[in-house]
Formats: sequence, C-alpha cells, structure tokens
Amino acid sequence: MATRVGLALSAAVLALTSTSAVETVPEEEPFTGPVARATCRAGDLVETGVQGQVPLPDRLNGRAADGYNCNLDLIASVGDTTGTPAPKVYGGVSLDSYKDCLYQAIASADGVLGRGGTEVLDMSDARNPVRTALLPVNPAESLRVHAGRGLLAGVHEDLSFKIYSVKEDCRRPRLLFSGAVPGIGDSHEGWFSPDGMVYFAGWGTDSELPSLAIDVTDTAQPRPLATFSRHVHGGATSEDGTRTYVAHIGPEDKDNRGGETNPSELLIYDSSQLRHGHMRLLSRLTLANTQWSHGFFPVRYGNRKYLLQYGEHGLNSVGFGGMGCTSQTLSPFQYPNIIDISDERRPRIVATLTQEIGEPARCASALNFDRPAFPRNTPFVPTLGIYAAFSYGTHMCRPDRLDNPTILACSGFASGLRVYDIRDPRSPRELAYFNPGTLGPTDPAPDFTVSPPVVRARDGEIWFNSLFSGLQVVKFAPGTYPFTSSLTCGDYVFAQYNDCTAGVRPASGRGDDGLACPP
Repeated sequence: MATRVGLALSAAVLALTSTSAVETVPEEEPFTGPVARATCRAGDLVETGVQGQVPLPDRLNGRAADGYNCNLDLIASVGDTTGTPAPKVYGGVSLDSYKDCLYQAIASADGVLGRGGTEVLDMSDARNPVRTALLPVNPAESLRVHAGRGLLAGVHEDLSFKIYSVKEDCRRPRLLFSGAVPGIGDSHEGWFSPDGMVYFAGWGTDSELPSLAIDVTDTAQPRPLATFSRHVHGGATSEDGTRTYVAHIGPEDKDNRGGETNPSELLIYDSSQLRHGHMRLLSRLTLANTQWSHGFFPVRYGNRKYLLQYGEHGLNSVGFGGMGCTSQTLSPFQYPNIIDISDERRPRIVATLTQEIGEPARCASALNFDRPAFPRNTPFVPTLGIYAAFSYGTHMCRPDRLDNPTILACSGFASGLRVYDIRDPRSPRELAYFNPGTLGPTDPAPDFTVSPPVVRARDGEIWFNSLFSGLQVVKFAPGTYPFTSSLTCGDYVFAQYNDCTAGVRPASGRGDDGLACPP
C-alpha cells in the first residue's frame, strides 16, 4: 500500500516506436462496469447491500461480524481479530509463496503495520499452517519469490537488499545476501524479471533517486544495472525480457495542501539493452481512474497481448491530493484495468472491473462509510492515515496464469477478497468473494484485505491475508473453479503456484477429465 501520492504526467498516449503486426480488432467502447454479480450458492452469507459494500446497519447490528461469502469457504486462518484493549494488526501487505511454503510480512507484536518481519509458514497441510521461521525483513510491498531460481528477495526498511534461497528447504530460507546496493533508495515495491536474473526496485515518491534494476545473477554480489523513472510504484517485465511495464505515480502532494492532482501512467520501456545499462521509453498511457498504480501482469489471449493493471486510491477519492467526489464521471476507488498492448504504440484500456459501490453516483456515500471510524487505540491508525481514502477500492491482484488467464483475484480493502472471471477480457464478471467483515459484533470497524492473493488452481484455493484476521485460506465451492482451461501447464506464473511435475486435476467437482501436465 502506498503512503505516497500518485500524481502522474498528463499525456494520454505518446507513441515513439513501431510494433509487429497483430490481428486487427475493431475498437469498441471499453467496458466500465459494474461487473455482473456472481451467482452464489444457497446458504452463502451474501452481501446485503450493493456489490462490494459493508453496510453501516450491518456493522452496527453485528451482522457484518459474520462476514460475507459467495462460492468461497474459509478452511484455515492464522491471526486474530481480538485484542486488549483493542484489536491488533497481524497481517501485512507483502505475500508470496514457493511450493508449499508461504511468506508474509506481518505486524509487530504491538500491532504496528509492517514492523514484525516476514513470517514463513509450512502450508503442506493448508488447513493447518505451521510457522517455521521469522525472517528479519520488513519489506513494505517489495517481497517477491522467483520460483525458477528458488529465490526470495526484498528491500528491508533500512534500505538493505536481502536475498534468500528457498530452494533447498522452503521452510527455512537461507540468507545469501544482505547489504547495500549502490544507488538503492527508499524502495517500496519490486519485481523479478521472468528469468530471475534482475530485480527491479521502484522507489515510490519519497525518494528523488531513480528506480533501479539490480543484477542478481550472482546472488552473493548483486550490482546495479540501470536506472529508470523516478516515482515508480511497481511493474512487470515481459517473458522475453525485452519490454518492461512501469507504474509511474508522479510527484507527491504529501501533505494534501492543494497540489495538482494527476492520474498514474503506464510507461512501456524497451529493456532489451538492459544488460548494457539502459532502457528506452517507448510509450505511455494515462490511467484516468488511478492515482496510485501498483503493477501489471503481462498476459496473452490467443495472439493478442494485454496487461492486467491494478492499483489503489482512486483519483476521485479523499486525502492525499484526491479530488473528493468533485468528478461526476470518475469512481472514488481504483479498480483493475485490462489494457490491450498488442499495438504498443497505442495501448488502450478495454475493461475496468468496477463494482457497484464504486459507481461515481455513489461517491459521497461510499467515502462517508467509515462512521464510526477505524478502531481506536491501535498503532495502525497513524500508519494508514485517512481510512476512508481506501475503503472499498482495490489494492493488489494476481491472475491464475499468464497464458489465457481465467480468473483475477484481488484484495479489496473493506470489500474483502474479490475474484473475477476474465476469460473474456472485454466482458469480465464477478465469480466469487470472501469478506472477513468487521472485527466483532460490538466493533463496527471493517477488516482490510490487502495482500496480493496466491491462486492455487490445482487445489481450488486462494491464500491471502487481511490486516487483523491475518492469513486466510479459502476454497472454491465445487463447480465454481478451476475451469478446464485454468489447468494447462507451460506458464511460469501457473507453475509457481501449482506442481506441474505430477499432473494437475480439476478440483471443481464437475467431473472434468484430469489434464496431465508435462514434467
């Protein structure tokens, strides 16, 4: 989560290079939502208000303490919403996994967000997670696993870069490097190149240093490769390494004193010459509904290329330079965008996964939802700042795969975990949700779901955390997910979260034939 303002440059699309020919698809008006509601089971504790909302009456009468679910059931959790004299934060904003191990940043013992190190959990029995280690890494949102090389890396709060090996024993990571890298700054986010040889560190807006690409070929001696844009949140790199997609969030009106408010941008770089120390800007796209873009997943539908973009803090929200509902057309919250980049000279948004609570007409009522406000007497309050600024928006997302993705799972702050069917990138729909609700029958404060979810398609599970309830493992109802098309191997993201060496069989209960995966 950014505690930084996303003010970005104002150009809409600037194309500087050509791209290879792709199938021509007539331009259509983008899908702006809201997404169609999921069809839930009888017996699910479905939302009682509009889509994505935790209504104030439910929070006051205790109904919201039971949470809300649709096609997802809780099978395990690590954390607790209780506490004396007030609930304490447990979860954090970084979460990733390798094989049957999970790594998550947690709060300190007294409940301060992001100050408790990185917890290692043995998930071989997902119904009974077991802590096996606690690493001295407070990585903000920079913690990442590269499964191919068996690496876990992130930037600690003291600006030291840390690399662990998880390949030998994922339950007990082995430290390979801890120290400064020349040019390292206030890293807030980060990502690996697909080959695992480069770690990109985005500095956000608290640093005047440019972002840094770090060569981690030799994990004992990481070295700077190239610098690129300042004010970068996160990003992603194409599978062949020749393109890097950067979430540029612009200069900051840190004190909310009336500074100019601009949306984030997608920056597309040619990174084919990264090993020679430079990257070249190719094009940019304004993300009109996003103040703080987080990152991207480069995906393919057939022979067309897209980006799944996610971020936080809608431009029309309150605080941090937000417009405070003064726009009649912008949502108060950020929701994921699907961006067609088949012509990288003219990237264009084809769908925005808006929920009903985020429709512009509901802006004022949605932003006033935190009355009564967030729990008192907890150190988390000054850490977050303005609770209402995030409320029902998106934070982080992950698809189940990059090649013809079928679902996108997103943490949605007070809206909980949201799962979208994205098999048709121009017509996404809601598939499922799980919201832990409020902190108790007499505590009307909603929990906040914040981490990037891990989608375990083979098992029909999602692993994620929320701030107070901590790690939660949810399982799809039979017949909901996975789809047959969800289970094909050969995709490095799918392979990270699913064992492709022994074959994968659907967990859907629909009687589909198992799909053997190549070793």
